Amino acid sequence: MENLIANLYHNEAFAGERVRSSVRYIMCHFADEDYLHDGSHCKIIERIYIDNCYRYKSVKGLAQELHIDGKALLECRRQYIRLFAKHFLSLKQKNKLDLILLHRALTGDTRKEDRGIFQKNDRF
Repeated sequence: MENLIANLYHNEAFAGERVRSSVRYIMCHFADEDYLHDGSHCKIIERIYIDNCYRYKSVKGLAQELHIDGKALLECRRQYIRLFAKHFLSLKQKNKLDLILLHRALTGDTRKEDRGIFQKNDRF
């Protein structure tokens, strides 16, 4: 999913402005936490989405480069994707299907076979 977002970030033909706006939104959201807690969220977000580090580096390599634990990086990445989905899809609250909806919006997938899934109102 991150690789897809990073590729679309640099793609002008797709709704690149929405993708860039959502990436900027997550950077702004975590900038305060970086300042208050001496974190490195903005650097991680920049490496993943703007520099598209997954073209030439694995997740383990990224964790070593940023001097961060693998589990901590996984949790950060999960938070970034959720926040990206919230902003990109203009969601009001969390839903179990956020990532499915995001993937379909980014890829343009319009399959009708899973129509029943989207009628459920599952919240957590």
